[in-house]
Amino acid sequence: MLSGRPIIAASLPETELNYLIKESRCGWVIPPDDPEALAIAIEEVKTAGLEERNRRGWSGRDFALKHLTADTNLPKLIKIIEEIPT
Repeated sequence: MLSGRPIIAASLPETELNYLIKESRCGWVIPPDDPEALAIAIEEVKTAGLEERNRRGWSGRDFALKHLTADTNLPKLIKIIEEIPT
């Protein structure tokens, strides 16, 4: 996601990967072990055009910078640890 490139992810519906791709709007999700779905997704990416691919790629990068980096998550983790009763 940080590369700013759109993603085709093979993922089960109720997984964190599926959630991240859909929430960030950074790509396409297909069922795992489905070569036909992969071929269709590749064709969709190809026909989506450069502007749409760039939009999805940068959407993923923006999401990752806001939600998935150490700079954003380390303070949250420290707060959680500090709130643990001793």
